[in-house]
Amino acid sequence: MGFLKRFLPILITVLIIFSLFTVVAFAEEGDEETPLTEEELIDQQPIFNEGRSETEALLLIDAKTGLVLHSKNADKEIFPASTTKILTCLIALEETEMSDLVTCGQEVVFSQEYAVMGIKPGEIVTVRDLIYGLMLVSGNDAAAALAVYIGGTEPNFADIMNKKAEELGMANSHFVNPHGAHVDNHFSTAEDMAKLAAVAYNNPDFMKIVSTRVYQPEDTNIATEKELLDNSNRLIRGDINSYQKWYNQYATGMKTGFTSKAGYCLVASSSKNSQDLIALIFNHESNDRRFDLANALFNFGYDNYDHVDLLDVLGDSVIREAISNATSEDPNGGYMEFIPNIESGTYFSDTNNFVSALKTNTEEINVMVDLDADLRAPIIKGEVYGKVIYQYRDRMLLRCELVAAYDMLDYATDYLTFQEEDPNVVISPPKDLNSGTAPAWWWMLFPALLIVLILYKVLTYRRSKFKKRKTYYDYPEK
Repeated sequence: MGFLKRFLPILITVLIIFSLFTVVAFAEEGDEETPLTEEELIDQQPIFNEGRSETEALLLIDAKTGLVLHSKNADKEIFPASTTKILTCLIALEETEMSDLVTCGQEVVFSQEYAVMGIKPGEIVTVRDLIYGLMLVSGNDAAAALAVYIGGTEPNFADIMNKKAEELGMANSHFVNPHGAHVDNHFSTAEDMAKLAAVAYNNPDFMKIVSTRVYQPEDTNIATEKELLDNSNRLIRGDINSYQKWYNQYATGMKTGFTSKAGYCLVASSSKNSQDLIALIFNHESNDRRFDLANALFNFGYDNYDHVDLLDVLGDSVIREAISNATSEDPNGGYMEFIPNIESGTYFSDTNNFVSALKTNTEEINVMVDLDADLRAPIIKGEVYGKVIYQYRDRMLLRCELVAAYDMLDYATDYLTFQEEDPNVVISPPKDLNSGTAPAWWWMLFPALLIVLILYKVLTYRRSKFKKRKTYYDYPEK
């Protein structure tokens, strides 16, 4: 015993020191996979660094996962200018048919300072032509015509816009018109516009429109041989020599914008090796350099970030649980398998180093299971019986439901045999304790039992205390 007392403190000290060395060694080993900070990544891109200083707010996100790859003043209030038309287009795609005919009124009349597609009052135009005019040449007249056609008036359409924005979680935005012509009370943030752009990116009809380089409108009752509509997004205009400097083979579209108050704006999308990025730039100083900055943002994202389909990483994950009331007849030995309910196209994105480590170290993924407390047969295949969280290092990869992989019957119950009830047998229902038929003494029983229990505890406690004192004085220290 004396040996332990003498050497136990020394042993504890040695163990503590050893554990500290282990932590330090582990930290040094992990340094090879530690991703660079955002500032370090930015310093590697001179053009990116210069361009970001010329804009008021910007944001780069992964379109599939929503991960923010870089931001500047993303929550600052900005004027969205004609990027407003992304919202107008989405509403038009939801509320109309492309073949609908729209008779335009005075709402399509704008002064020369505004971009228009060139429609006139009384002209009958298809919704398809209006939408292409809206998104390619940024026609304010097309926006106004769609707004009146859908909402009856532009103010009514603005109400629809704000309702849609609320549904999308754009809590710091307010829209007054369908085109983005400057009004002080017409505003948003880069964060909010990113939420809108991500929804638009997942709409195939929308992306088909904004990726179109040139569009030929149909003849109308007023105009024949209509002029071509050219997309103002230089990132996708590889067909124009003067725009070759900004052409990006991976760019997929979106929308430009400009007013004297909003500055030069751009919402641009890109897809490379199934990785989809969206860059948002607001109040840039230069028309040309906003496209340079967009390309720099895309290069930054592709060079430093990656993604993985979680179905590939976690799809084989199975949780096995013993079922308490399973019988020897169960073909699976009394165990039920639960599989994660992972939808196809569920992605996780992070730095290149982190995603690479995740792909090669799937056995290190931490699985936290929360199954239903009373898990008993019968269990039905495909039904939800709990949740699971997958975590790798300090990142949560996914939280999803667990569903049964197969059926487990309750063999104690014969579900295929039913005995018909005898109509002549009268079954008395159990007495309701809350009804007036319950005897009065019933309500006295519980308080009486509680009082007896308390008295018993008090008496036994005092008696045990007395015995302890007596024992102490019967056996004094020697």
